[in-house]
Amino acid sequence: SKPIRNGHVIIENSRIISVRALSNRDRDAIYLKGILLPGFINAHTHIELSGLEGLVEARYHGFGDWVERFGKAHRDYLSHKHAKKIEEEVRKLKRNGVIAVGDVSNYYNMPHILRHKGIGGIVFRQYIDGLGMKKVDIEEIGNGGDIQVSLSPHSLYNCSKQLIERII
Repeated sequence: SKPIRNGHVIIENSRIISVRALSNRDRDAIYLKGILLPGFINAHTHIELSGLEGLVEARYHGFGDWVERFGKAHRDYLSHKHAKKIEEEVRKLKRNGVIAVGDVSNYYNMPHILRHKGIGGIVFRQYIDGLGMKKVDIEEIGNGGDIQVSLSPHSLYNCSKQLIERII
């Protein structure tokens, strides 16, 4: 819809029930300056990797070299302040108006963290051939509420037909 100048937002029980132009001033109303926007959806995130910034050298020789360096940095990162950094990144998303994500993550606790911080969406558990594909119980991972969990091949070019069939 078009922007509403001097808009009036009516809230009941913590829910917006109406947005309309203000016809007259109400003594009981709270008047604020600013812009009201719908919540943002970040459709492709890798929240679990947020703490790796600066830990993988910027210069490398080809994709294989990058994967090797990335893998080492990721293993080192997982052994330190991983959960704390993820929670910090989720708080940052929330502060910036993100209400839902499509997060590509294999961090076991991601659905719980997102749910606990009030962010909805889908967590895609991604798999690549040779990296320990296991039969996963989606209920155990944590479907429910505003968070869904889905298995996903990393990409068609690095997954075998057998792996894709197991996921689908």
